[in-house]
Amino acid sequence: AWGIGEDDCQCGKAPVIQVRGIGETLYVNGEEVFSTDKIIEGILPVLPQLATFLTDTSNVDLFIDAAKQAVETIFAPVMYDNNGNRTNEVTVNCSSEPIKAEGFIGFDPSSEQTLAYMISAALDAELDETKSQGHSYYFTYDWTANPYDVADQLADFIEEVKEKSGHNTVSICAESMGGSVVNAYLAKNPFAGANIENLVMSNS
Repeated sequence: AWGIGEDDCQCGKAPVIQVRGIGETLYVNGEEVFSTDKIIEGILPVLPQLATFLTDTSNVDLFIDAAKQAVETIFAPVMYDNNGNRTNEVTVNCSSEPIKAEGFIGFDPSSEQTLAYMISAALDAELDETKSQGHSYYFTYDWTANPYDVADQLADFIEEVKEKSGHNTVSICAESMGGSVVNAYLAKNPFAGANIENLVMSNS
């Protein structure tokens, strides 16, 4: 499975997997974890303490207590217990279906998924259309989880992409915390490098 043998696809371009950074929407029991409502819910109760601190900055403990309460409320759904176990099951929408350029409308530089669309469009321009389909992928994950656990999911994702695209290797573009996930993948799998044609780290 480690990049051995001839590619079934003869396009000469390894499929690209974008491993994004922090910010993908997370869910607990089907509800979005870091929605605007949830963040406001965590901040509103401590606004009086924060306001008091702004008028009297000598009381640092007041600010620390208020900030701690807000953070604990906002991050409660994704917390771990003292034994390192998750208190809730956290899920994320992740699909191993390829990104297609025709699904990209407009240009939103704030969206990390934009890069996956741009890669797909570039491949469409460079390759025969029948070959370029299925060569741009977008890997999402629970960014509050241990990168070494996420690395196992990435390993499975890479194998799915190789099978779907007909290639024995993939190229990876890792953004921000995505770089930590890819490094964990490489650290856990001594022969993983044979799966990777090119690796780009961006702001990692």
